[in-house]
Amino acid sequence: MKKSLVSLTAAMLIVSAGNYAYAQEPPFMHHENGQKMTMEQKKQHMQQVKDELQQRLNLTETQQEKSKQMHMEHREVMKPLMDKIHQKWQEIKALKESGASQEEIKVKKEEIKALREQTNTIRKEHMQKFESILTPEQKTEFKKFREEMKLKKKNHKKQ
Repeated sequence: MKKSLVSLTAAMLIVSAGNYAYAQEPPFMHHENGQKMTMEQKKQHMQQVKDELQQRLNLTETQQEKSKQMHMEHREVMKPLMDKIHQKWQEIKALKESGASQEEIKVKKEEIKALREQTNTIRKEHMQKFESILTPEQKTEFKKFREEMKLKKKNHKKQ
């Protein structure tokens, strides 16, 4: 009886520690079944979203070219910031493995928060630039599309 109680307690500790560690990971895109998506699956998903958006907005050739150029410029600005965020998460992982204090980890998380605020500002600016090339009808459809995507994301997180 005593052995089974100790085993049960140990199992519960392992499970809860695993859940805690998972909760500390940076967010990733997941399938509906909870599995992490591979990089190829992420690219495929993003291409599907782009295709759907392009079809719904019915962009002209000129708009498509401007959009592509904006996207490339946006990626060039975002890549160094996203690389820094990834690096900070790796540093947090190393700190945890080395037994660093919660204060040291908190400092890194604050650095990530500041970087995320920068990326969010840049994303908003990019979105405004993109919307500036749209017609009023396309803007309406784009806002509708974004709301649908937010709802899908919200519902997906609940699962």
